[in-house]
Amino acid sequence: MEYEINRVTTTLLAACEAARLPERYQALVDKYPQDPDDNAPMVSLPGKIAIVDSFGLPIRYVKSEGGYFRLNHKKFAHPHMSVTIIMLQWVRFTIGTYLDGNWRGTYMPELAHMVRYLRGETTENYQHSPNNSVWCYNETQLTQALTELFAIFNDVCQAMPPLPPGTKVTWN
Repeated sequence: MEYEINRVTTTLLAACEAARLPERYQALVDKYPQDPDDNAPMVSLPGKIAIVDSFGLPIRYVKSEGGYFRLNHKKFAHPHMSVTIIMLQWVRFTIGTYLDGNWRGTYMPELAHMVRYLRGETTENYQHSPNNSVWCYNETQLTQALTELFAIFNDVCQAMPPLPPGTKVTWN
């Protein structure tokens, strides 16, 4: 666990703690569980793009690697913060930051797990479990889940310390 925490930075984890990410993310996981039906519906790609566009954030769809949504940090109020969203029937947010010349970040469930670990809480194994993802099967669920996920991301951004004046952010 210490390796994972060092890979993320304590600054980002402190911002996640301040934003109450573990509790808020768990509430979403509980509200939007996996449907055991293998034939459960999925929101179409045009529907996903329209929903993400409706939030007015500088996020674009990238077709490579199976497709994902990525924040354009150059047009975002917090240029050192990033979010990547993978949406199939589940929604996975990766939150990261560019500090000390390196990108540091990981998926929301892992961030929640790390914050709980740092609190001294006993946590169950979260990796590779469908119980740590938000599952959405229609546009209403997806819109509601993304609304809260973006709110969590915004609160994490607000809790991050400002960049020192003159800091240049360069992303690879």
